[in-house]
Amino acid sequence: MIDNKENDDSEEYYSIAENLASTLATSPHLGSLVRRVNLGTWVHDFDTNTYHIEILRGCPLVEDVKIHGYNGYLLEGYRPVVASLKNLRTLNISRYCLADRENDSFIYGEELLVMLKGFPRLEQLGIPFLGGDAALKKYCKKRGIEFYDRA
Repeated sequence: MIDNKENDDSEEYYSIAENLASTLATSPHLGSLVRRVNLGTWVHDFDTNTYHIEILRGCPLVEDVKIHGYNGYLLEGYRPVVASLKNLRTLNISRYCLADRENDSFIYGEELLVMLKGFPRLEQLGIPFLGGDAALKKYCKKRGIEFYDRA
C-alpha cells in the first residue's frame, strides 16, 4: 500500500493508509482477517508511517509483513507494535523507502533477539544492515529461521 501524498500536489490527495487505518478502527473485526500486509512510503513520510503503525496494530493475526521505509522519529512506537504480532511467519523490513532514500536501522541485534522470542512461528527474517551479529545468526539457525541481512 503506497500513498500518493509525496507525489501529488493536488488538493484531492487521499491517503490509502489513512483510509485503511480508519476502516480497521471503525470495523476492528476486519483486521482479524488480514494475513499479509505490504507497507511502503515514498520518502519516509511521518503521517503515512503513523497510519502504518495503526494498520499493524489493527491486524493482530497478520502472518506476513513487509515494510519498505519508515520514519525514524516513529521507531519507538513502531517496534512494540511489530513485536506484538505473535503470528508472524515472515518479517521483512527495509530501511530504504520506495524513493531509495536510506534511513536508520529499524532495530539492532540485542533488541531483535528479544523480539524474536515472541514470534514462535517465524520462518523468514529480512532486516538488512544489522551488522553481522553472530548471536542473532546463531539464534536464527537454531530455530530454522531463514535470515537475510543484506539489502
